[in-house]
Amino acid sequence: MAGTITNRPDAGLLDAAEVIRGLTERLGLPTTLVDAGIPDERYEEIAATCVNDYPRPGNPIPMERDRVLQVLRTMGHGELAAAFTDPAG
Repeated sequence: MAGTITNRPDAGLLDAAEVIRGLTERLGLPTTLVDAGIPDERYEEIAATCVNDYPRPGNPIPMERDRVLQVLRTMGHGELAAAFTDPAG
């Protein structure tokens, strides 16, 4: 899928995310949670809701609080590279 989005067969997910962020910016849409008006203080609550109310048992990567928080924090401030690292190590 990354190759289709970037038009580069060797592209990875980070490359695709950067292309999508660029498109979002050109459309004038918020590119981070902060830009969308969601403050850092809500991340714990949102992570708990995701894990407890929407567990996704069939997901190949377990829905764990720390993983969800990592995604929220990286989305909150637009740190794309950090979104593609494993918080466990």
